[in-house]
Amino acid sequence: MAGKSLKFLNSLAVKPGRALLLVMLWPFVFFAPHFLPIDPDRMFLRLGNDFDVLYYNYKVYLLDFLSRGHLPLWSPAEGAGFPFLASPFTQSLYPFNLPLALFYRAMGGYSAWDHHVYTIAGVAIFAVGLLLWLRLFPLSPRAVLFSALLVPVSFRMSEILRFPNAVHTAAWYPWILYAVTRIFLSRTRRAMIRPSLVLAFAMICFITAGYLYYVYYAIFLFIPYMLLLWLPKLRKAFLPAACPPCRASAAATVVAVVLPVLLLSPYLRQVARMLVQTTDRGGNSYQYSTAHVFFLPDTLGSLVFPPLAQTEGWYFFGITGVLIILLFLSMPGKRPIKFALLSWFAVITYITYGRHSLLFGVLWGYFPGFSSLRVWGRMNIILLPGIALLLGFALTALEGLLTEPDPVARNAGCRRAMWGIGIVYALILAVQSVTCLEGWYDAYWLKYFGKVEYPEVWFILTGVLAMMALRMLFRSGARRPLTAEQLGGWFAVLLAISLLEIAYIGLTTWSFYAPRHMAAMRRELRIVDRVLPAAMTTPRTNRYNSIVLGADQSVGVVDNWYYQRYISFRKRYDVSRPATRYLLGMVDGRRLFVSRSIVQRDTDEFVADVRQLPQKIEVVSYDGDTLVVRVASPVDGFLSFIDNWDDGWVATVDDKQTPIDLLFGTFKSVPIGHGTHTVAFRYRPFGDGLTGMITGGFGALARTRAPAAGRPAPAPGGAPPG
Repeated sequence: MAGKSLKFLNSLAVKPGRALLLVMLWPFVFFAPHFLPIDPDRMFLRLGNDFDVLYYNYKVYLLDFLSRGHLPLWSPAEGAGFPFLASPFTQSLYPFNLPLALFYRAMGGYSAWDHHVYTIAGVAIFAVGLLLWLRLFPLSPRAVLFSALLVPVSFRMSEILRFPNAVHTAAWYPWILYAVTRIFLSRTRRAMIRPSLVLAFAMICFITAGYLYYVYYAIFLFIPYMLLLWLPKLRKAFLPAACPPCRASAAATVVAVVLPVLLLSPYLRQVARMLVQTTDRGGNSYQYSTAHVFFLPDTLGSLVFPPLAQTEGWYFFGITGVLIILLFLSMPGKRPIKFALLSWFAVITYITYGRHSLLFGVLWGYFPGFSSLRVWGRMNIILLPGIALLLGFALTALEGLLTEPDPVARNAGCRRAMWGIGIVYALILAVQSVTCLEGWYDAYWLKYFGKVEYPEVWFILTGVLAMMALRMLFRSGARRPLTAEQLGGWFAVLLAISLLEIAYIGLTTWSFYAPRHMAAMRRELRIVDRVLPAAMTTPRTNRYNSIVLGADQSVGVVDNWYYQRYISFRKRYDVSRPATRYLLGMVDGRRLFVSRSIVQRDTDEFVADVRQLPQKIEVVSYDGDTLVVRVASPVDGFLSFIDNWDDGWVATVDDKQTPIDLLFGTFKSVPIGHGTHTVAFRYRPFGDGLTGMITGGFGALARTRAPAAGRPAPAPGGAPPG
């Protein structure tokens, strides 16, 4: 029976199909408490922090529109009006939104429980890509499977589950590395076609997945990797079977990267324009960029004791893996691999030290876009593929030692390994003990993880277990060479210990216990045909929040976000003043006003002007991107729409285009003559032609399916049903 079990464990690694299926399903198994009940009271671990108030709400809003064939371009439900398509939080152009929209339509809604599954699917995409990429290197199948199962569930990935967009952006790192490597391994131009298509699709998903920080960090991952593939000595060390790079492989890579970028360039320009106008996102604030500190103790904590590390940048993957890598680094041979990976690791780590790094200062001052980002510990996400590759080489070297046929060399190597592991672990235990005794815990750890019982003891105990298991493995190898089946069994044991090390905290990061039925409810929101029309007469709220799914839309803001001109308006005209509240629609929901003038000293003067005139305004149609109204004015004056201006907005009065003026420097106003007029405000960020093509394409997609039961079909032109 034991022999059959060992053969089965080994077969999971050596049979590609089984390994692929296991890696694909593994994240759903490991993170199952996030969507399956874990006790008789049907409680599950619900993700907190920004998961609901930011990412989930945006996804519901988007899917409601997409399910009806409309791609929302503007968001009237937050910050008194803000771009929707250009906001990275919305993930608007991500290809996997289309199957989600069909799911939304079929199921009648999209719940937080569904979004948990969607987020974990991003981890599965990352894991599968990692497996495929690692298989291209001269690594043992057991080492590849070990890395592909461990690294995707490490602390760096579990910590960002609260940011689904970040998970789905990081998911495409290994796919891009895989596709580029396959192109450079191809010996004919024809063989380059398939990996080039994979690279192009991965680039589209990567750019549109919605976490721009990770897109920017990729510069520091992909450029060094391209150098690795191009430099002969490094390429031969990592990929001995690789043929020399040629113009065709370089050209195929460039085309597969550039074409998606060109295709998405209108979107990227809109994102860039939006960020320039957004508070604190224009760059050149050193204090903003270095507000979150990640330094040497955080690196040490990420490797051996997480309570010491800042959670925004930790990447703990178990002391078992650290001991194996340190053992590999002490072994002879593979010097180019060790030097290249460790040098890159050191450079990236040094950059993340922010104000403590001279290199960071140089990049902040001179590297384009660098000064616009903050929380630089998050950059450690790009270390994960490197950690997986280094761990793969370490485990392969470990196999070589344990299967060495020369008994003298094997015995000597195993004994050195046992002594080395004992000494290294003694140092790790000293770090853990001093940290516990002195209370050198990170502030995030004390604030968010203090309720977890005895986490420090857990890391110490599992570390002892890892050290003992490795010593037992080498003691066994010193006596006789291990078979492939025995190696598979031992690797399964080491993997299980690693998972024990990371599961206790990793599964509960930024989570809280919640009844499953609350998250599994399907919500019939019907934003397009119910919420938006009602919003024009529902009082707005001043919430510290992002997008609002109800008719009580928000004029509030969150830190470091939304238009700087609107933030300035709020600072100049106190939102608690009655006139400002009335102007913003917080009293009766009104956001359309007729006035004689739009050049007033303050909101009190503007409201007094408005109240002198009859407000005969009828909303003809409104879908968030287009507002059509009929207005009767007794004088020559202005119609003001209390919704933030952006240069993508165009206006017409009686079908004649008219310039948009700014009320209080941020809201839209158009001049109108006395009498009755039809006024339309349309958001066309890409111009009429391209905007029509984008929105029309989604409309055509929706018309290929009948409207969902119980829901009216959208009226022609995107107007809400009557």
